[in-house]
Amino acid sequence: MSSKMLDMAVEYYKKRIKHSELVYWDALFVDGDPQTLLDIATIACYMKIVSLEELAWSKV
Repeated sequence: MSSKMLDMAVEYYKKRIKHSELVYWDALFVDGDPQTLLDIATIACYMKIVSLEELAWSKV
């Protein structure tokens, strides 16, 4: 688990708290390479952030 993935998970969680309509932001957030998406899904699973895990898997 890298610090970059942890930072991304924290960034995602902060946005979830502050905004209710994030479809556009979500699309940009998961616009990355497959390995990054797998890493995000993994850290989301460890941190029990179901919405982030589902978002990452929806793009993989």
